[in-house]
Amino acid sequence: VNILGVCFFKEENKRKIRPLPFDGLSGETKIVPKLEKGEQANPYPYLLFGSLFYVFEAIVVMVIFTMLSNHESDVLKDVAYSVLIVGAVGLAILLYNIVPIRVDSITDGYRLTTVSNPKNRAAFNELLRVEHLISHGETDVEVRVFDEITNFTTDLNLNKVYALLDKKAYAEAEVIIDKIIAAKDEIDEKVYIRARAQKIYIGLIDKDLEAARAYYNAEVPINERREISRDISMASIRTYLLMAGLLDKSRSECLVALNNVYRAFKRTPKTRQATEVILFNEALQKVIDAHPEWELEGYKLKVAN
Repeated sequence: VNILGVCFFKEENKRKIRPLPFDGLSGETKIVPKLEKGEQANPYPYLLFGSLFYVFEAIVVMVIFTMLSNHESDVLKDVAYSVLIVGAVGLAILLYNIVPIRVDSITDGYRLTTVSNPKNRAAFNELLRVEHLISHGETDVEVRVFDEITNFTTDLNLNKVYALLDKKAYAEAEVIIDKIIAAKDEIDEKVYIRARAQKIYIGLIDKDLEAARAYYNAEVPINERREISRDISMASIRTYLLMAGLLDKSRSECLVALNNVYRAFKRTPKTRQATEVILFNEALQKVIDAHPEWELEGYKLKVAN
Protein backbone atom coordinates (compact mmCIF):
# COMPACT_ATOMS: atom_id res chain seq x y z
CA VAL A 1 0.00 0.00 0.00
CA ASN A 2 1.44 3.35 -1.05
CA ILE A 3 0.05 6.49 0.59
CA LEU A 4 1.49 9.75 -0.72
CA GLY A 5 4.80 8.07 -1.51
CA VAL A 6 5.12 6.14 1.76
CA CYS A 7 4.95 2.46 0.83
CA PHE A 8 3.97 -0.22 3.36
CA PHE A 9 4.77 -3.69 2.08
CA LYS A 10 5.55 -7.23 3.12
CA GLU A 11 8.79 -8.91 2.10
CA GLU A 12 10.11 -12.25 3.36
CA ASN A 13 7.29 -12.32 5.93
CA LYS A 14 8.44 -8.98 7.36
CA ARG A 15 6.52 -5.72 7.19
CA LYS A 16 8.58 -2.85 5.82
CA ILE A 17 8.22 0.84 5.00
CA ARG A 18 10.00 2.57 2.14
CA PRO A 19 9.50 5.79 0.15
CA LEU A 20 8.47 4.83 -3.39
CA PRO A 21 6.84 6.63 -6.35
CA PHE A 22 3.24 5.73 -7.14
CA ASP A 23 0.79 5.82 -10.03
CA GLY A 24 -2.30 7.78 -9.00
CA LEU A 25 -3.50 10.92 -7.26
CA SER A 26 -2.76 10.07 -3.65
CA GLY A 27 -1.40 6.53 -3.67
CA GLU A 28 -1.98 3.01 -4.92
CA THR A 29 -2.39 -0.54 -3.71
CA LYS A 30 -0.75 -3.50 -5.41
CA ILE A 31 -1.28 -7.18 -4.74
CA VAL A 32 0.08 -10.44 -6.10
CA PRO A 33 -2.21 -13.36 -7.02
CA LYS A 34 -1.81 -16.39 -4.78
CA LEU A 35 0.41 -19.00 -6.38
CA GLU A 36 -2.15 -21.76 -5.98
CA LYS A 37 -4.78 -19.74 -7.86
CA GLY A 38 -2.52 -18.13 -10.43
CA GLU A 39 -4.39 -17.02 -13.53
CA GLN A 40 -7.77 -17.91 -12.01
CA ALA A 41 -7.41 -15.47 -9.11
CA ASN A 42 -10.31 -13.03 -8.97
CA PRO A 43 -9.08 -9.40 -9.05
CA TYR A 44 -12.51 -7.81 -8.53
CA PRO A 45 -12.36 -7.45 -4.71
CA TYR A 46 -8.94 -5.79 -5.00
CA LEU A 47 -10.22 -3.38 -7.63
CA LEU A 48 -13.50 -2.59 -5.87
CA PHE A 49 -12.20 -2.15 -2.32
CA GLY A 50 -11.02 1.44 -2.75
CA SER A 51 -14.37 2.60 -4.08
CA LEU A 52 -16.31 0.64 -1.46
CA PHE A 53 -14.14 2.13 1.27
CA TYR A 54 -15.28 5.58 0.15
CA VAL A 55 -18.90 4.55 0.79
CA PHE A 56 -17.91 3.88 4.40
CA GLU A 57 -16.04 7.20 4.49
CA ALA A 58 -19.09 9.04 3.12
CA ILE A 59 -21.32 7.56 5.83
CA VAL A 60 -18.87 8.64 8.54
CA VAL A 61 -18.61 12.14 7.03
CA MET A 62 -22.39 12.59 6.91
CA VAL A 63 -22.83 11.33 10.47
CA ILE A 64 -20.18 13.71 11.80
CA PHE A 65 -21.50 16.62 9.76
CA THR A 66 -25.09 16.02 10.91
CA MET A 67 -24.02 15.80 14.54
CA LEU A 68 -21.79 18.87 14.56
CA SER A 69 -23.15 21.29 11.97
CA ASN A 70 -25.96 22.53 14.24
CA HIS A 71 -23.89 22.51 17.41
CA GLU A 72 -23.76 25.67 19.49
CA SER A 73 -19.96 25.66 19.47
CA ASP A 74 -18.45 27.52 16.52
CA VAL A 75 -15.35 25.36 16.77
CA LEU A 76 -17.37 22.19 16.31
CA LYS A 77 -19.24 23.77 13.41
CA ASP A 78 -15.89 24.48 11.77
CA VAL A 79 -14.92 20.86 12.36
CA ALA A 80 -18.16 19.75 10.71
CA TYR A 81 -17.50 21.75 7.56
CA SER A 82 -13.87 20.67 7.50
CA VAL A 83 -15.00 17.06 7.55
CA LEU A 84 -17.47 17.82 4.77
CA ILE A 85 -14.64 19.26 2.66
CA VAL A 86 -12.64 16.09 3.23
CA GLY A 87 -15.64 14.10 2.03
CA ALA A 88 -15.96 16.28 -1.08
CA VAL A 89 -12.29 15.77 -1.92
CA GLY A 90 -12.79 12.04 -1.45
CA LEU A 91 -15.74 12.15 -3.84
CA ALA A 92 -13.63 13.90 -6.47
CA ILE A 93 -10.94 11.23 -6.13
CA LEU A 94 -13.59 8.51 -6.35
CA LEU A 95 -15.02 9.95 -9.57
CA TYR A 96 -11.53 10.09 -11.04
CA ASN A 97 -10.80 6.55 -9.91
CA ILE A 98 -13.90 4.98 -11.46
CA VAL A 99 -13.42 6.54 -14.91
CA PRO A 100 -13.58 3.45 -17.18
CA ILE A 101 -10.94 4.71 -19.61
CA ARG A 102 -7.18 5.05 -19.46
CA VAL A 103 -6.19 8.54 -18.34
CA ASP A 104 -2.81 9.86 -17.14
CA SER A 105 -2.69 7.08 -14.55
CA ILE A 106 -4.31 3.65 -14.66
CA THR A 107 -7.52 3.84 -12.63
CA ASP A 108 -9.54 1.06 -11.02
CA GLY A 109 -12.38 1.86 -13.40
CA TYR A 110 -10.12 1.15 -16.37
CA ARG A 111 -8.85 -2.04 -14.76
CA LEU A 112 -12.40 -3.22 -13.99
CA THR A 113 -13.42 -2.59 -17.59
CA THR A 114 -10.35 -4.48 -18.74
CA VAL A 115 -10.81 -7.60 -16.60
CA SER A 116 -14.51 -7.79 -17.45
CA ASN A 117 -13.25 -9.35 -20.68
CA PRO A 118 -12.44 -13.00 -19.78
CA LYS A 119 -9.50 -12.91 -22.20
CA ASN A 120 -7.86 -10.23 -20.08
CA ARG A 121 -8.21 -11.70 -16.59
CA ALA A 122 -5.32 -14.14 -16.90
CA ALA A 123 -3.22 -11.39 -18.48
CA PHE A 124 -4.02 -9.01 -15.63
CA ASN A 125 -2.92 -11.55 -13.02
CA GLU A 126 0.22 -12.25 -15.02
CA LEU A 127 0.97 -8.52 -15.14
CA LEU A 128 0.66 -8.27 -11.35
CA ARG A 129 3.04 -11.21 -10.97
CA VAL A 130 5.61 -9.75 -13.36
CA GLU A 131 5.50 -6.27 -11.81
CA HIS A 132 5.94 -7.79 -8.35
CA LEU A 133 9.04 -9.74 -9.39
CA ILE A 134 10.58 -6.75 -11.17
CA SER A 135 9.92 -4.46 -8.20
CA HIS A 136 11.77 -6.97 -6.00
CA GLY A 137 14.90 -6.87 -8.11
CA GLU A 138 14.34 -9.76 -10.51
CA THR A 139 16.17 -8.95 -13.74
CA ASP A 140 15.30 -11.97 -15.87
CA VAL A 141 11.58 -12.50 -15.40
CA GLU A 142 9.91 -15.01 -17.69
CA VAL A 143 6.81 -13.36 -19.16
CA ARG A 144 4.00 -15.41 -20.63
CA VAL A 145 2.98 -14.56 -24.20
CA PHE A 146 -0.77 -14.55 -24.90
CA ASP A 147 -2.07 -15.81 -28.24
CA GLU A 148 -5.44 -14.07 -27.95
CA ILE A 149 -4.80 -10.45 -28.85
CA THR A 150 -6.58 -7.61 -27.05
CA ASN A 151 -5.29 -4.17 -26.06
CA PHE A 152 -4.41 -5.51 -22.63
CA THR A 153 -2.78 -8.77 -23.69
CA THR A 154 -0.84 -6.78 -26.28
CA ASP A 155 0.56 -4.56 -23.56
CA LEU A 156 1.67 -7.63 -21.64
CA ASN A 157 3.10 -9.25 -24.76
CA LEU A 158 5.10 -6.09 -25.34
CA ASN A 159 6.73 -6.65 -21.95
CA LYS A 160 8.08 -9.86 -23.45
CA VAL A 161 9.14 -7.96 -26.56
CA TYR A 162 11.12 -5.53 -24.41
CA ALA A 163 12.81 -8.42 -22.63
CA LEU A 164 13.75 -9.94 -25.99
CA LEU A 165 14.98 -6.63 -27.42
CA ASP A 166 17.11 -6.18 -24.32
CA LYS A 167 18.72 -9.54 -25.13
CA LYS A 168 18.90 -8.64 -28.85
CA ALA A 169 16.69 -11.64 -29.60
CA TYR A 170 15.18 -9.79 -32.54
CA ALA A 171 13.78 -12.79 -34.41
CA GLU A 172 11.80 -13.95 -31.37
CA ALA A 173 10.54 -10.43 -30.76
CA GLU A 174 9.37 -10.16 -34.37
CA VAL A 175 7.23 -13.28 -34.03
CA ILE A 176 5.26 -11.64 -31.21
CA ILE A 177 5.07 -8.28 -32.99
CA ASP A 178 3.83 -9.89 -36.21
CA LYS A 179 0.92 -11.47 -34.31
CA ILE A 180 -0.03 -8.07 -32.92
CA ILE A 181 0.16 -6.42 -36.34
CA ALA A 182 -1.95 -9.21 -37.84
CA ALA A 183 -4.67 -8.47 -35.26
CA LYS A 184 -4.99 -4.85 -36.38
CA ASP A 185 -8.80 -4.92 -36.28
CA GLU A 186 -8.83 -6.24 -32.69
CA ILE A 187 -6.78 -3.49 -31.06
CA ASP A 188 -6.71 0.29 -30.78
CA GLU A 189 -4.94 2.22 -33.49
CA LYS A 190 -2.31 3.56 -31.10
CA VAL A 191 -1.47 0.06 -29.87
CA TYR A 192 -1.19 -1.10 -33.47
CA ILE A 193 1.00 1.84 -34.49
CA ARG A 194 3.44 1.17 -31.67
CA ALA A 195 3.68 -2.48 -32.65
CA ARG A 196 4.36 -1.41 -36.24
CA ALA A 197 7.01 0.99 -34.96
CA GLN A 198 8.73 -1.85 -33.10
CA LYS A 199 8.78 -3.89 -36.30
CA ILE A 200 10.38 -1.05 -38.27
CA TYR A 201 12.86 -0.46 -35.45
CA ILE A 202 14.06 -4.06 -35.54
CA GLY A 203 14.50 -3.90 -39.30
CA LEU A 204 16.58 -0.73 -39.16
CA ILE A 205 18.65 -1.83 -36.16
CA ASP A 206 19.27 -5.47 -36.98
CA LYS A 207 18.90 -5.96 -40.71
CA ASP A 208 20.49 -4.78 -43.91
CA LEU A 209 19.40 -1.22 -44.65
CA GLU A 210 18.10 -2.07 -48.09
CA ALA A 211 16.02 -4.95 -46.72
CA ALA A 212 14.61 -2.62 -44.08
CA ARG A 213 13.89 0.00 -46.75
CA ALA A 214 12.10 -2.57 -48.91
CA TYR A 215 9.82 -3.55 -45.99
CA TYR A 216 9.22 0.10 -45.16
CA ASN A 217 8.27 1.02 -48.72
CA ALA A 218 6.10 -2.04 -49.31
CA GLU A 219 4.36 -2.53 -45.96
CA VAL A 220 4.17 0.85 -44.22
CA PRO A 221 1.69 3.24 -45.84
CA ILE A 222 2.07 7.01 -45.61
CA ASN A 223 -0.65 7.39 -42.98
CA GLU A 224 1.11 4.92 -40.65
CA ARG A 225 4.43 6.71 -41.11
CA ARG A 226 2.68 9.95 -40.20
CA GLU A 227 1.12 8.41 -37.09
CA ILE A 228 4.48 7.07 -35.94
CA SER A 229 6.03 10.53 -36.36
CA ARG A 230 3.26 12.07 -34.23
CA ASP A 231 3.10 9.46 -31.48
CA ILE A 232 4.75 10.53 -28.22
CA SER A 233 6.07 7.16 -27.08
CA MET A 234 9.61 5.84 -26.87
CA ALA A 235 8.89 3.02 -29.32
CA SER A 236 7.64 5.44 -31.96
CA ILE A 237 10.24 8.14 -31.32
CA ARG A 238 13.28 5.89 -31.63
CA THR A 239 11.74 4.38 -34.75
CA TYR A 240 10.95 7.81 -36.20
CA LEU A 241 14.54 8.82 -35.45
CA LEU A 242 15.82 5.88 -37.50
CA MET A 243 13.31 6.51 -40.28
CA ALA A 244 14.33 10.16 -40.51
CA GLY A 245 18.06 9.55 -40.16
CA LEU A 246 18.61 6.40 -42.21
CA LEU A 247 15.78 6.37 -44.75
CA ASP A 248 14.86 10.02 -45.28
CA LYS A 249 18.27 11.43 -44.27
CA SER A 250 16.64 14.48 -42.72
CA ARG A 251 18.38 16.14 -39.79
CA SER A 252 15.42 18.43 -39.16
CA GLU A 253 13.07 15.45 -38.80
CA CYS A 254 15.55 13.80 -36.44
CA LEU A 255 15.47 16.92 -34.29
CA VAL A 256 11.67 16.78 -34.19
CA ALA A 257 11.93 13.27 -32.77
CA LEU A 258 14.70 14.19 -30.35
CA ASN A 259 12.83 17.21 -29.01
CA ASN A 260 9.99 14.93 -27.91
CA VAL A 261 12.07 12.20 -26.33
CA TYR A 262 11.97 13.49 -22.75
CA ARG A 263 8.18 13.82 -22.82
CA ALA A 264 7.92 10.26 -24.08
CA PHE A 265 10.41 8.94 -21.55
CA LYS A 266 8.44 10.39 -18.64
CA ARG A 267 5.36 8.52 -19.88
CA THR A 268 7.25 5.23 -20.10
CA PRO A 269 6.43 2.68 -17.36
CA LYS A 270 9.21 2.43 -14.80
CA THR A 271 9.70 -1.24 -15.63
CA ARG A 272 10.61 -0.35 -19.22
CA GLN A 273 12.71 2.78 -18.74
CA ALA A 274 16.13 1.15 -18.35
CA THR A 275 15.58 -0.91 -21.50
CA GLU A 276 14.29 2.11 -23.39
CA VAL A 277 17.44 4.06 -22.57
CA ILE A 278 19.50 1.31 -24.20
CA LEU A 279 17.21 0.95 -27.23
CA PHE A 280 16.99 4.69 -27.83
CA ASN A 281 20.73 5.24 -27.49
CA GLU A 282 21.40 2.39 -29.94
CA ALA A 283 19.07 4.04 -32.45
CA LEU A 284 20.67 7.43 -31.93
CA GLN A 285 24.17 5.97 -32.29
CA LYS A 286 23.15 4.38 -35.58
CA VAL A 287 22.11 7.79 -36.90
CA ILE A 288 25.26 9.42 -35.49
CA ASP A 289 27.43 6.82 -37.25
CA ALA A 290 25.61 7.49 -40.52
CA HIS A 291 25.76 11.29 -40.16
CA PRO A 292 28.57 12.33 -37.77
CA GLU A 293 28.39 15.89 -39.06
CA TRP A 294 24.88 16.32 -37.60
CA GLU A 295 26.29 16.63 -34.05
CA LEU A 296 23.59 14.68 -32.21
CA GLU A 297 25.73 13.18 -29.43
CA GLY A 298 24.25 15.46 -26.79
CA TYR A 299 20.83 13.86 -27.09
CA LYS A 300 21.78 10.52 -25.57
CA LEU A 301 19.75 9.44 -22.57
CA LYS A 302 21.26 8.44 -19.25
CA VAL A 303 19.95 6.01 -16.67
CA ALA A 304 18.99 7.82 -13.48
CA ASN A 305 20.80 6.54 -10.41
